[in-house]
Amino acid sequence: IYTLSLHDALPISHVAADFVSVCLHVRACVCVSLFVCVLCLLDLVWFVWCGTVKMEIGLAAGAAMAAAGAAVAYFRRRGGGDDGAAAGGSGGGSAQAEPGVHFGVPFPDVPTSPTSHLPYAVEVLAALVRRHVAEEGIFRVPGGAENCQALRAALEQGYAKGEGEGGEEAGAQASLSPQAIAQAAGLDPASPTTGHVAASVLKMWLRELPQGGRLLSNVDADLGKRGVPDEALEELVRGLEPAPVRPATLQLVLNLGREVVAHAAVNRMSAQAYAICVAPALFDDYDLTNPDVMEKVKDERTLLQRLLAWYAAK
Repeated sequence: IYTLSLHDALPISHVAADFVSVCLHVRACVCVSLFVCVLCLLDLVWFVWCGTVKMEIGLAAGAAMAAAGAAVAYFRRRGGGDDGAAAGGSGGGSAQAEPGVHFGVPFPDVPTSPTSHLPYAVEVLAALVRRHVAEEGIFRVPGGAENCQALRAALEQGYAKGEGEGGEEAGAQASLSPQAIAQAAGLDPASPTTGHVAASVLKMWLRELPQGGRLLSNVDADLGKRGVPDEALEELVRGLEPAPVRPATLQLVLNLGREVVAHAAVNRMSAQAYAICVAPALFDDYDLTNPDVMEKVKDERTLLQRLLAWYAAK
């Protein structure tokens, strides 16, 4: 920003104001806004010292906007608001949302299909994603906070007990058809946007599983770099508890990954890219105080890539 101001004669206050607007839009950390504020104040002192006062009003406005940005970002962070989390962001130490009917519910209690042994919500989301696995950036491009919340709400409300002629289970399946859920959320199942939204909400569902009860919780991430044989990986997947829901869900995630990677030439999603986007939602949150946290992140991605390679070779 400062280089732009000096070399291109752009009022730094205007550039900073635009930058702060972007920071607020993506909910950037408070230190970024404070940094911009400090730059504006230094710039003001510089121009006053040099005898140039024509930009004082603009600079003061820029500093004020940066300070306001810092304050808003600070209180938003304290309040826990985060569009990124709503859209399926990942990382360590994220606050757990309140459990619903489908989201935040441990595997033993989540509404599950008696035929596929998959959670109903996961089945619906996977069906919506599959129609768009060739879309560029699937699982990487966020679906947008509003669309994600609308789809999540449609899933939660779609589980209507006792509806349908076949009783509770038949009613649940009927009310959770992918097309009906997408339309209830105001989405077109055929639109590429729906694919990105469904992928984001699927990551949200995985990430909101209780700590210690996620798909790969308590699994040694070092396995990915030890060169373990395929038989050991198959035993690992089949041995996940509670069975059969947890193993079936992990295999669906791997199958989706295989389908996505098969279209890598079009969607630009390699096995590594898929692992980067999905692995954080499969393991427990990172301990950010651990000095080896980055190594742990790499190990988790490597294990998911190894599982993808094993599943693709089946």
